[in-house]
Amino acid sequence: MCGYLRKRVYVNMNQPAHHDLMPRVKGVPADRDEIKERHNVMVSPSAWEGLDAIAKELGYKSRSDLIEAVGRREVKLEKADEQE
Repeated sequence: MCGYLRKRVYVNMNQPAHHDLMPRVKGVPADRDEIKERHNVMVSPSAWEGLDAIAKELGYKSRSDLIEAVGRREVKLEKADEQE
């Protein structure tokens, strides 16, 4: 042996990360009147982490839900002063 032990970690990918009251049904909107579509967004790693932090601060489940709310104009955006 090389002087260290390897630890094996098994993850069951079929288990949901959270437990909803009702299971999701594919093709049926969960929260809104529309089914979400996949879109690609390119941002820097720090911006990605920032979106995650903002989503948590505002009580959203995910960055995706935050972006959805911004696009639906449910979140008011305000440009930060350049002096900050």
